[in-house]
Amino acid sequence: MSKRIGFFTGARSEYGIMKNLINEVKYSEFFSYLLYVSGMHLLNQFGNTIDEIKQDGFHINGIIDAFNEAEEPGANEFSEIISKFSAQLEKDAPDVLFVIGDRPETYAAVLAAHFAGVPVVHSGGGTITKGALDNIYRYNISNLSTYHFA
Repeated sequence: MSKRIGFFTGARSEYGIMKNLINEVKYSEFFSYLLYVSGMHLLNQFGNTIDEIKQDGFHINGIIDAFNEAEEPGANEFSEIISKFSAQLEKDAPDVLFVIGDRPETYAAVLAAHFAGVPVVHSGGGTITKGALDNIYRYNISNLSTYHFA
């Protein structure tokens, strides 16, 4: 029985980094993947990059739609991602969730995984962006993660 690795992506930048890993898992005899898409991937203003993921031939197991084209994401969107993704994780029960970076939607996904008892693998922890608000998200993601690729 293969281990199920969940991948959460909310932005083109981190998807570009994790794409090759997802592809390796896709063709592995030891692992299978579950792909969850949220955040900027679903917004026209950022190019609907979910289409790029589909064109790359990946099956998307869950679309966690919480952002609005006309508004900056805030507490309501953050809570909505936690709620929707928690339900998705309960349904799919991945063995681990892989995330990259420091986006607020990634932080929400990691909180959902924490509540669902799914261990998190975090790539990109330890990086500091001077003056950026995302540092606190990255720090908290790292604290909630079980495995670290710093």
